[in-house]
Amino acid sequence: MDLTVWNRSDAKYRPLAAEGASVASSVGDAVSRSDVIVVCVRGYDIATALFDDPAVAGSLAGKTLIQHGPLSTIDGCISVHASLASGCVATEAKATRGLR
Repeated sequence: MDLTVWNRSDAKYRPLAAEGASVASSVGDAVSRSDVIVVCVRGYDIATALFDDPAVAGSLAGKTLIQHGPLSTIDGCISVHASLASGCVATEAKATRGLR
C-alpha cells in the first residue's frame, strides 16, 4: 500500500518519509494522490483553511475524508468538506489520548 504524507511542519512527516512514505508538496498534492484522506487538525478554522482552496476542493470528489482530531465542531467541519466536493464521503474518528 502506498502512503502519501503532508504536514505544515516538516518535522512531523520526516519519520514517515524515512519509512518509505511519499511526501506531498502541498495539501492539494496529497489529496490528488490519495483515495482516502486522513486529517488531524485542532479546529474548524484550520480545516477550512486547508480545504477551502478551489483546487483542493475539486480534488476531493469521490474520495473518503476521515477527520481524526479533537474538534468540538466536527459536524461543521464535515459539512464544509462535504459541501466543497460533491461525492466526498466524510466521517469522524475520535482522537485518542496520548497521540501527538
